[in-house]
Amino acid sequence: MPGLVCAHNHMYGILSHGMPLNSPPSNFRDFLYKFWWPYVEDKLNLEQIEAATELACIDMAKSGTTSFADILEAPNSIPGALDTEAVAVRKLGLRAILSFEASERINPTNAEASVRENSEFIKKWNKKLEKN
Repeated sequence: MPGLVCAHNHMYGILSHGMPLNSPPSNFRDFLYKFWWPYVEDKLNLEQIEAATELACIDMAKSGTTSFADILEAPNSIPGALDTEAVAVRKLGLRAILSFEASERINPTNAEASVRENSEFIKKWNKKLEKN
């Protein structure tokens, strides 16, 4: 029987499980500005991305999910963030479509670097997959 497919995921979010909030957000915008961006996304480094990817993949495999699409949002972890995810996913034997969020939330330069992260990742990993 084929495995389950998760069509929308943010694996890095697993690192926030159990994190206490200083005060509960009153709305989603508050949540992003006061918690998610400063304490999760903006703090991520490659080591944390690798750990989050491995843990999320193990959790997915335990529940029967073998394929997924992931959106990584870690503006201070590029270049190399998608490669880090891909190596961990491959090591654990799951199948994935990986992408990096490209926005100007940090600044236009970071947005351009985010687009490059996606572009370079696609070029590099398509070549790797063609060889297999």
